[in-house]
Amino acid sequence: MVAGPIDVIIRKYVAPAAKQAGLSRKGRYFRLEGRYSHTLLYFDTHATDPSWLCFEVGYALLPLAYWDFCRRLYQGGGGPTEPGKESIFLDTHLMPPDEWSFRPDERPPYTFKRRWALGLPAGLEPAGTALAGRLTEEAFPRMHWLLDPDNAMAELKTPTFAIEQALGSDLDRELILAIDVADPAYVEALLNDPARPQNPVFEASVRERFARRMASE
Repeated sequence: MVAGPIDVIIRKYVAPAAKQAGLSRKGRYFRLEGRYSHTLLYFDTHATDPSWLCFEVGYALLPLAYWDFCRRLYQGGGGPTEPGKESIFLDTHLMPPDEWSFRPDERPPYTFKRRWALGLPAGLEPAGTALAGRLTEEAFPRMHWLLDPDNAMAELKTPTFAIEQALGSDLDRELILAIDVADPAYVEALLNDPARPQNPVFEASVRERFARRMASE
């Protein structure tokens, strides 16, 4: 990957703050690993205007139970070796201050308001400092917070910042977060709830994971 302005931002401003918060780095991705989930910080660039660096900053919850399911889509091999963007379960964006927003006056769903827009090259230093501050104040604490299964379930049921969710069924999403930690009878009830939509690949994944849990307890 050819280094560009976004890589300068990441190297000079994001990486030191992320390291201090306990995140590991791989390229443009930063990760926290928990017993039942990972959380991921990532960057998406956009060719919105050639005179500006435009990018979005996202952070997400990656439950290992959902990663189990996603890996089944790569049964032929060649898939990712650790949870990444393909296994995002809850996802949100770090919104920029108005002064660094591509379109600060935009209304929901904020397709352009959430894009950080920096004039090149003069805007990199002040914007990088602002970005590091927002990450330290908002994203990193929430990434740590989401690693607690109870907090993840609370966020699922009463969202405070999540804007996208994986899976189409509320019962399936609840099952993913419950399967490793909840009372077995509660998990069994979710597994056998007739209201859950039938998806053979998902069904096999969650039942095998629950069986492994029961065999180890």
